[in-house]
Amino acid sequence: MIRIGNLEFHPSLIAFDKDGTLVDLHSQWVPWTIHLLERLEAQMPGNHALVEYVAASLVLHHNNY
Repeated sequence: MIRIGNLEFHPSLIAFDKDGTLVDLHSQWVPWTIHLLERLEAQMPGNHALVEYVAASLVLHHNNY
């Protein structure tokens, strides 16, 4: 049984998609992560080189995936 709030589910199968065959996690998490990095950057004083590097790396990786 799986309980979410007041709902109960009795699945006959639970699938773990570790390699992205069923759900493309990059298309979901990369935009969210970039948005989070942009928000952090807006609140951080000083040099943003590391944040910009991580964001650029995510974009390149996502576009090549």
